[in-house]
Amino acid sequence: MSAPRGEDTAALDAKHPGGREHLGRLPEGDVKLLAGTVGLYRLRVGDWRAIFRRDDQEHVITVAQVLPRGGAYKDL
Repeated sequence: MSAPRGEDTAALDAKHPGGREHLGRLPEGDVKLLAGTVGLYRLRVGDWRAIFRRDDQEHVITVAQVLPRGGAYKDL
């Protein structure tokens, strides 16, 4: 996986109020395991996509990138 790029979660909240709140309510919401990847998920928040990994044993979510829908799946 490449280094994080694009908008961060604060920018997501600025453009889509409550965006970070969606991450805090996982696994609720529109979350899917990304096909063709190892352990990457996406959260859909309006026209934005948060790509992340989750470690259920450690209770940690690592957000890799938050981007508009059109560019969120490139270079995964």
